[in-house]
Amino acid sequence: MACYSVSVKNRSEFLQLIRSRDPEMLIEMANCVLDAIDRDQKEVDILLVKFQTGEGMVISAIESNYKTFLNKCKEDLILIEEYEMCAKIQKALNKIDK
Repeated sequence: MACYSVSVKNRSEFLQLIRSRDPEMLIEMANCVLDAIDRDQKEVDILLVKFQTGEGMVISAIESNYKTFLNKCKEDLILIEEYEMCAKIQKALNKIDK
């Protein structure tokens, strides 16, 4: 089961949501990856997208992408001054680099 779930009208609305870099969504997805790192999971479902048509998709992150994903999240979270979350991410990045 994905850590974060969104319901959107269509793919266009989904892409708009992703481009908006919604802080709540970023934090939840980052927390999901942080938990996966703590649990030594090789893959984690970070986002469940439900469309009004009844279709859906799950976006997953694999271990080799955790670092890139967290760095991108950290960059966005710095812009909105979510420093506590940035510190958690940096701690995990340091763990990955060891």
